[in-house]
Amino acid sequence: MSWRIVTLTIEGDSFVGRFADGAAEIEVCADVAFLGNRIAVLSGFHIQGPGANTVGLSTLFSLARWVKVELDVDQLRIEGALRTSGACPGRIPRPLAF
Repeated sequence: MSWRIVTLTIEGDSFVGRFADGAAEIEVCADVAFLGNRIAVLSGFHIQGPGANTVGLSTLFSLARWVKVELDVDQLRIEGALRTSGACPGRIPRPLAF
């Protein structure tokens, strides 16, 4: 299934969005910056899903690819925020580029 926007709130350079693909619903918040050469950077990235280990990496990667197409950019870079829970709380995950 294809992803769709359930809700989207934008304030300045920040957003909070809820996205669904029919099987999962995921909430994301981040700051957005567009750099030259068609690059979008989502910094301070937080994600909330239906529960621990219920959404696989392939689902998250498909959401990232969908966002990349929707934003019409060549690269989507995700820079996570300091982890408050889950695996290794207190650290910042390494950046991901799609």
